[in-house]
Amino acid sequence: MTSTEDPSDIVFGKRKQTETERSKAGKTQFTISKDSVSSTVSKAKKKLKKVVKNVKKVTASALKGKESVGSPGLAHREPEDPPHPLPPSAWPTSSVMDDDDLPPLQDPSDSDSDGESDVENAPDGTASALDEETDEAELERMMKKWAASAYAFFEPIPTIEYRHGRKAHVFACSTKGCKHSIARYLDTTDRESTGNMHKHICSCWGPEVFGMADKVETLEGARKIVMTHQNSGSITLMFEQLKGKGAVTYSH
Repeated sequence: MTSTEDPSDIVFGKRKQTETERSKAGKTQFTISKDSVSSTVSKAKKKLKKVVKNVKKVTASALKGKESVGSPGLAHREPEDPPHPLPPSAWPTSSVMDDDDLPPLQDPSDSDSDGESDVENAPDGTASALDEETDEAELERMMKKWAASAYAFFEPIPTIEYRHGRKAHVFACSTKGCKHSIARYLDTTDRESTGNMHKHICSCWGPEVFGMADKVETLEGARKIVMTHQNSGSITLMFEQLKGKGAVTYSH
């Protein structure tokens, strides 16, 4: 008896032991069940292989698409801020400046040899122009504007003095024996006023002399009158001498 035979299915006796119909039927049924399971497993394996193959295709396709999206040329970049618009005045022009249109460069050696500069033409009170100006250059610049006849009664060039830290132009009276002087301080708003000069001229020379000199149009003409009066002592005589020579002009 084999290990697969059920003892209950065997008939013992004088006869030969044979399998019963029931055991044969059960054995056949068992064989059919094994074939069915084997077929099912085989089909399942085929389906599994097919699924695995499809998964590989999908995965490969997905990886290929990822590589295309992740390439440097197609990388996503944040949009840059638009440039700020320029005003119309800052728009570039189409014209191009040639070298011939540019102003020539000035050679430092071509500057004035006498040392004069634009500071002499600067208006009074311009601190930036006067910072490096010397006292003498300042006096020379101011003298070019003096045209009043009152200057004719004082020395042509005043002295520069510092009194208590204040710079002043001091005008000495040109009358013989007079030691009076007029000081004009340059840190005041009336630094070019001739009011104090007029007062001294009238007291030292007399109103008549000042009136006659004041009628002359130029400072040079007024100086000639004052000089003649000093020499002759008579302003009337001086005018009589110069009346027919055209040396003196009168204002109307």
